[in-house]
Amino acid sequence: HETMLQLFERPIPTEAAPSASPLPHLPELVVVHLGTNDLLRGPPEPDAFVESYRALLERARARAPKAPFVLVVSPLVADDHPFPG
Repeated sequence: HETMLQLFERPIPTEAAPSASPLPHLPELVVVHLGTNDLLRGPPEPDAFVESYRALLERARARAPKAPFVLVVSPLVADDHPFPG
């Protein structure tokens, strides 16, 4: 039940210890694709989701200061799915 913000620093997501060493190279591109399975537990509270998403992007930007970012939304998410209305 952890979020990507909690998992981001872990080289192995199932191990609680964050990485102590810097990246061996700087990423040339960062792709962030979040939101599809996050909705399985119900719709997130909008302000909390935006705050967490922004914090994740800030941490990623600190790791890749010159890389372009591509933010992706799943085609499975629509106004009426997975929660009609």
